[in-house]
Amino acid sequence: MTPEVLIGIMLSGMVATIGFFMKNLVQETKSTRETTLSMHAILKSATDSIVKLQQSDQEMSKQLIGIIERLVRLEERGAK
Repeated sequence: MTPEVLIGIMLSGMVATIGFFMKNLVQETKSTRETTLSMHAILKSATDSIVKLQQSDQEMSKQLIGIIERLVRLEERGAK
């Protein structure tokens, strides 16, 4: 074998090795991206739920304040 053939074999082996690692890197990147997107969807859903709960809590607080105000007025009327 000539030196050129040996160099060609070595270079093709190196290119194949680099290609293998690049393929694995791309697969890992895709997997990480999918995981990140899934986590984003879960966090968005959780955030939406928290916002709805806060809005519901505010509405309930307003209703409770209204009930307390009515009870205070009734008590004031009864005290007269």
